[in-house]
Amino acid sequence: ASEEAPAQPSGRRRRALAAAQERAAAAEAGPRTPFALPPADADREVPLPAAPVTGPPAGMPAGPSAGMPA
Repeated sequence: ASEEAPAQPSGRRRRALAAAQERAAAAEAGPRTPFALPPADADREVPLPAAPVTGPPAGMPAGPSAGMPA
C-alpha cells in the first residue's frame, strides 16, 4: 500500500478491490457445477390438456336469483 492512500479506499478503488477479492476467492474455490431447476408449469412448451371452460357446472344456478323460489 502506498503512504498517501487512505485507510478506507472509496469509490472506484473500493469497488475494484472488492471485485479483485471476489475473483481471487472464486479462483480458489475452483470450478462451480451448474445448477438449474426444472421449468415451471407455466414455462412448459407442451400445454397440458385442460377442460374447456363452458360455464357453471350442471346443477348450479346461473344467476343470483336462479333456483330461488319467488
